[in-house]
Parts: sequence; structure tokens; C-alpha cells
Amino acid sequence: MTSRGTADFWRLYANAIIEANAAVKGVPNGSDSEIRVYLVKQSGNAGIKLDPADISEDDVKEFRESQMPYYQELAGGHITKEEYESNHDNKTTETQADEVSEQNTFTPITSRPVAACERDVSLARCRPNEETPVI
Repeated sequence: MTSRGTADFWRLYANAIIEANAAVKGVPNGSDSEIRVYLVKQSGNAGIKLDPADISEDDVKEFRESQMPYYQELAGGHITKEEYESNHDNKTTETQADEVSEQNTFTPITSRPVAACERDVSLARCRPNEETPVI
């Protein structure tokens, strides 16, 4: 890992610990209402406006069973920097593989460059390379 990569990793790790501490503090008893309030707050930080009623039972269950134990381990210091880095590297590799897969997926052509004079022969000048939806 380069020195810039190392600095980015430490920043990412520190932010993950801050987020984990906020989750543990925001959901001390693990009740449905605490989880809903925490998730609403998190959505607000992401620019999404939700009410506690918008959080489904499945969302609460998933947070309680998957995310909260992870946050508790991270905030409690049970996930070492090395374990975090290894997990993060695996996710980065998976994300890169997904991106390559997406790039290799066929995408239909939705527009092509068309000269303006092709569309309207009454134009005095032809303006090539304008993007026009294909009909």
C-alpha cells in the first residue's frame, strides 16, 4: 500500500470507528424505536428525509442482526486494524470485479451523433456530432 493509500486507509478506519461508536451510543438497548431513530438520523446525514414509520421491520431486523454486532465489535476494539484492512481489501476487490462485469455487459445504444442537417435539411449550416436520441 502506498503512503497515500495508507493515509486513506487510516482515515477510512477512523471514520468507521466513529460511525460504530455513534451507532452503539445511539442504540444502547437495541430496541426497535432506537434503531428506527438511528436509521432516520443516518438517512438524514445522507440527504434522505425519512420518518421512523418509513423504516420497515425487515430494516430493523437486518440492522439488529447484521450491522449492530459489527458496530459493537468495531467500537469495542475487537476488530483489529489488520482485520479491518483485510475485510476492506476484499470488498474493494469485489467492487472492482463488479465494475469490470458491468463494463462487459451489453448496453443498448440510446443515442448516436447525428448531424443537425440530417434532421433538418432547411438548416443553412450542418452542425455535426450533436447528440440526438435514436427513435
